[in-house]
Amino acid sequence: MTQQGHATQEQLLRFSRGDMEKSKATDLYSHLAECDGCCGRLRALKAIREDFSGTWDSWLEHYVQMAAIRPPVFAGAPAESETVGAVFEVATRVVMAATRRVVGIATQGVLELMGEASAYTFALCPQYSGVAGPGTAARVADLVEEGSALLGAGRASEALERFDQAVQDAPRGLEAVELRVSSADGARAVEVHLHARRRSISVLLYPEVTAAGAWVAVLLTPNHREVAREAFGFVPGAEYLLAEFTGVVDGEYVVGVRRG
Repeated sequence: MTQQGHATQEQLLRFSRGDMEKSKATDLYSHLAECDGCCGRLRALKAIREDFSGTWDSWLEHYVQMAAIRPPVFAGAPAESETVGAVFEVATRVVMAATRRVVGIATQGVLELMGEASAYTFALCPQYSGVAGPGTAARVADLVEEGSALLGAGRASEALERFDQAVQDAPRGLEAVELRVSSADGARAVEVHLHARRRSISVLLYPEVTAAGAWVAVLLTPNHREVAREAFGFVPGAEYLLAEFTGVVDGEYVVGVRRG
């Protein structure tokens, strides 16, 4: 594995060919069970190996479709003192508490950044780990929903209290969480994925719904000051564009998606 904990391209190639040492293959298999990013890269490699011509043709077709909406590469993030106006297509509050293996996402948008007329709907999708009885699972789900509602109202400290109560019953229950944002007709527009162990925030943009144009993902402080931005990039074989924030320190943030 690399220092960042992810597999190298050579390791994935050897694994896909089946010529990796058994001990190393076992370690990589364990990593793939926990890492969505490396799994996606492995699937792409396998697809290319199985049907290179077809994959290449599909990639070319997809590239042409995406060329108009790929955002520019930014030289760097703006200064933290820059205050962001109400320009976001989607914006939601999140909290990263990786030292406690807890992440959380609000179940509503930040309307002062999106505009009161926003027609998007937000659906929380916790990704519970471990085994629990029906009563415990229901209690954890209720606590997560309560915490997410509090986070959406800007009450992060109270939200974390609910999340901490939840992990007492499900110790790994809030290591990962997902928010799905849909348009008025129910089509997927944006997804936000948080991972405590990887300290990452992944943002998926579905351009068929959000329309053509240049788009960026932005990480903001609670008082709406921009601290980082990431360009959406093409993912081979995927129907979405991807932007990721890694090494995110513990704290409360707003994640926004807007035209570049």
